Amino acid sequence: MESIAAQFINQYYGVLDGENRNILSNIYLDDSVLKWDDSTYRGTKKIVDFFKRAPMMNHENDSIKARVNQDGTVDVKVTGKVLMDWKKAYSFTETFRLVRKSYDLGFDIMEQTFTKESLGKDD
Repeated sequence: MESIAAQFINQYYGVLDGENRNILSNIYLDDSVLKWDDSTYRGTKKIVDFFKRAPMMNHENDSIKARVNQDGTVDVKVTGKVLMDWKKAYSFTETFRLVRKSYDLGFDIMEQTFTKESLGKDD
């Protein structure tokens, strides 16, 4: 499961760190929840709209851990560093609760929580 989770996460950050974040609408559900620091966004549209307004990012993952739950969902915890707007560096922890898509071998994001902590003195 770790390798499948790592593949999903690497693809996710590849899109998030890119310029076409609209693609993210394919992996969120209508009842998905994103908690980003102190803000909460519910539903595909609000989550994708948030990411479209968010600064450019570049994630560097240090650790990806996955665990399958009894209900079939998969919890993934990612730690690493993120560079925002190409100038502010943060350490981050992000957790995902993934649910299998009914029509293919992929996953959708049911819940996601992101927290960051400044690595620099300018924050």
